Amino acid sequence: MCVSASNLWQDGNNWLTYLYNNLVGNIFAGNRVAFITFNYDRTVEHFFHTSLLHTFGESVEETAGVFDKIPIIHLHGRLGVLPWQTTQNVVPYGTTNLDIRTMEALLREIKVVHEDITDVRDKEFTRAKELLAGAANVYLIGFGFGTRNVQRLGLSNVQAPGFAGTAYGMTNKEVLQCQQLCGGRVNLIQSYPALEFLRNSVALN
Repeated sequence: MCVSASNLWQDGNNWLTYLYNNLVGNIFAGNRVAFITFNYDRTVEHFFHTSLLHTFGESVEETAGVFDKIPIIHLHGRLGVLPWQTTQNVVPYGTTNLDIRTMEALLREIKVVHEDITDVRDKEFTRAKELLAGAANVYLIGFGFGTRNVQRLGLSNVQAPGFAGTAYGMTNKEVLQCQQLCGGRVNLIQSYPALEFLRNSVALN
């Protein structure tokens, strides 16, 4: 259910490490990056917070204050709250043995998504569309291009000058279909998985 915390730093040549190394100065200079995810897990939060903690040696509270500058939108909810984020409904990253009380807390964090793609009750989707509308660059990494998800995010309306995504393993026909779903503007890269996509196709400065 939860990703093992011990695995995240074993391979220093992964996309999270690359992203962190290229964004760490940006975060302190006035963050301009946001994450929008359909995943329940808190991998990005845990990786960035822990990396910041060990890079600069600040307190957990000070590091959490810095990390608060990074918007992370979990569109379908998340698997609990990390210890440095709050004191309620806390589920440490990598937890595998869950009691009933913890399971109940996790269930409260998971969001039922409404069928109506214009439903204003989904504040996370509303916030995500605001971020997409104001972005200079939008990058889709490991995105599944489900029709409903594309519609709910309004990806066909994205006007960012830089609009690209990974399409590693897709056929030419599948790429064309996904591009059409996104309004024909997204540049989908078949050649690279996530890390190579970031290195070759993403502007992080």
